[in-house]
Amino acid sequence: ALFASVRTAVAAAAGNPMPAFGTSVSTFAEGDGAGEGSGEGEGGTEPAEPVEPGTQNVADMTEAEKVAEAEALGVTVDSLAAASVAQLQAIAHDSADPVQVRLSQLIFGNHTGDDVDGKPQFDGNGSTALAAAYAARYEYLQGELDKIGTTPVQDMTDNQKVAEAEALGYSLAAIAGMSKEELLTLTHDSAEPVKARMSQLIYGNYTGDDANGKPLYDGNGSATLKAAVEKRLSDLGISDTDPSTMAEQEKLAEAAALGLTPEWISSATYQQLMELSPDSDDKAAQRKAQLIFGNVVGRNENGEPVYDGTGSTTLRNAYNERIDQIMNQVGTNGYSEVNWHNSPYHDFGVVRIARASISGYIWEDTNHDGIWAAGEQQMFPNQPITLERYWWGVGEDGTMGWILDTGFKANAVTDGDGYWHFDDLEVAGRRNIDGKQTMVLYGYRVYVDDLPKNYGVTLMNQGSDANADSDLDEMTKILDPADPQGGMIVLAEPSTEHAYAEATDNGVYLVGPDGTAWVIRSGVDSEHNDTGLVPFALASIGGKVFIDPEKDGLKGDTWESVPGHTVYLERMVLPVAVDSAANPTGSNVLGGFGFNGRDYVATSLKELGAAGVEPLSGWQAVSSMETDENGDYRFDGLPMVDDQNRPYIYRVRTTMPDGYEWVPMNVGGELVDGWHGDNSNDADDSDMYHTVGGSAADASSASMAVLGYFQAGRTEPNAYGQTYNFLTPYNWVPEVSRPVDFGMYKTPDPDDPTGPKPLPKPGRDPLDEITVWLPHLPITGDNSCNWLLVLAAGSLILLLVARRRSKKEEEEQAQTQE
Repeated sequence: ALFASVRTAVAAAAGNPMPAFGTSVSTFAEGDGAGEGSGEGEGGTEPAEPVEPGTQNVADMTEAEKVAEAEALGVTVDSLAAASVAQLQAIAHDSADPVQVRLSQLIFGNHTGDDVDGKPQFDGNGSTALAAAYAARYEYLQGELDKIGTTPVQDMTDNQKVAEAEALGYSLAAIAGMSKEELLTLTHDSAEPVKARMSQLIYGNYTGDDANGKPLYDGNGSATLKAAVEKRLSDLGISDTDPSTMAEQEKLAEAAALGLTPEWISSATYQQLMELSPDSDDKAAQRKAQLIFGNVVGRNENGEPVYDGTGSTTLRNAYNERIDQIMNQVGTNGYSEVNWHNSPYHDFGVVRIARASISGYIWEDTNHDGIWAAGEQQMFPNQPITLERYWWGVGEDGTMGWILDTGFKANAVTDGDGYWHFDDLEVAGRRNIDGKQTMVLYGYRVYVDDLPKNYGVTLMNQGSDANADSDLDEMTKILDPADPQGGMIVLAEPSTEHAYAEATDNGVYLVGPDGTAWVIRSGVDSEHNDTGLVPFALASIGGKVFIDPEKDGLKGDTWESVPGHTVYLERMVLPVAVDSAANPTGSNVLGGFGFNGRDYVATSLKELGAAGVEPLSGWQAVSSMETDENGDYRFDGLPMVDDQNRPYIYRVRTTMPDGYEWVPMNVGGELVDGWHGDNSNDADDSDMYHTVGGSAADASSASMAVLGYFQAGRTEPNAYGQTYNFLTPYNWVPEVSRPVDFGMYKTPDPDDPTGPKPLPKPGRDPLDEITVWLPHLPITGDNSCNWLLVLAAGSLILLLVARRRSKKEEEEQAQTQE
């Protein structure tokens, strides 16, 4: 009675009479309890032991008692939610099966009679939960049955047909798990309307039989559903015979039955060939792979299958030939557009060439130690980076080495965080070597093309952490990590299983430098190829203006400060000739690269003028200041080079106040090349140079350069054209025992020409006590000159005394004669 209203419509839609529902399902436990297939087919469980129905009036039972008894009879809320139409209809008060009668009572209550339409009536004393589950399932099934046949299949899309089949319990997944017998019941003349409708949804409308009595259809069914049914039938009919026991012709015959022929392989796409795998979800594809390659005998370290090679030789040759055709479709970049290659495990499968990336940062190394510390956050954007690719092979000289891939070059610039990267780089590829496509290992080289203005390169490969050091070689512009492979960055994974003798360039394992072996199906990103840059250092020049009471050119312990005295800082560019390639040339160019400030000024200035004559032109004023209360002055933040990286030389100039004299300079040393002193008294002597600009009152220091020593010596400019060490200054300041001091002597009072005579000091030349009032000669302060003056003066005095005595004797003799 519940389903009477839908029978006619369902039967009309399906083109078949609607059969009455059977009552063969005694309890849900006897069926699968999950389909809408009326309980037919395979997959049921073993029948449960018979359970006697209860006799207690349901009106006197609790909800829990009703639910428990129903469960004992094989019905639960969950089983009702999955029941078929037949299972629901079998639960009836007038059933011949006492179990179904009792279930009716437990669900609906006691039967109280029928209404005028013959519909059974109940007192509602059944289980509320069971009644609700029954009603929900019935409503759902009624809705699904109402869908059958409402739209002709020719007016439906493929998706609509698949959706209706799923609603009827025939999803693609369900079809893939059905038995052959179940699939063969889906016919146009089935007595079950759902199966008849499924025939329409799969094949289309029935149009008659052929001469052999085989049904014909108009083809308006779902191509998706039809393919799923055919695939399942094919899977169920696939042989599992070991190919090693089959003759070649047997393998070819079975393969042909599955649609696998040499002709099909010769035109197959790459994707179609890849689908022939033992790991495929398609059983036919699995069998096809077995007929080509043989049995799977194991898995390699990446889980890929290893075959025994017992498949068809004919099919395998066709497969290899087609793979080679696809692989040899070389693009304009000089390497295969399809990044796959033969696998050595079976010579017929394929293994993907891995891809990886190279990246790094450019940062400011503030302390010039070559290690990227946590507090160093200054990064460099917009710095150009170039990537080159090489391949490992036999060079023109017949030896193995890295060969430049002239068809490849990539460029990048650093982003706002100083980060650069090259992604999707192949670890290997195919090259045409002697007319044959050969797999080769790739190596990459990264160049930092240029440096930001006024920056140099820090020390490379310092410390033990390869992720925190700088990798840039300033002599080549190449990023050279701590563990390169013949100078290259190799992105393939190093092999831990194959030594040199085992690596045979067979596709998965490729030979590299020094007998290394590389797995090219696995890539390893190369990160932290970093560059540390150091700003050009700024130098300092400082010293003291002092009064030298002893006039010996040394401060000693008796010096007096000269506060408020003005000193001037001047500089000039050290002239450097260059050739057409902007390389330094000429006789006034430094002859070595280990020069510091003092050394190279002497070498470079000696040809600018006559020995001992300081050049007077080209000096430019930089700054001036007054000495402090201690007579000290200091100029900081001095650049070592100009904007063309030509070195500056500096000098400090001042003017002697009235009533003073300059003391000797550089006492205790000798002039080198006529330009600077070399002695151990730098911290104690006077460094002024007399007669600047023709005035005896003007003086300056000797020329000073501020370029420092190289920490690691080199004999040529770096790859960025930087000739000198711009990163470590050569300062002229007291704290490094290299001050630039000016010593003066206060001129004695004219009324006392000899002036005060200081007490002699231990270890001093006794002549100093005699000649202290004599001015020392400029530049050297050599006392030998004073000796000559004393002797000359003594001789003159003796001559005067002798002449005066002679004259007196003459006068006395004359008087006597008178």
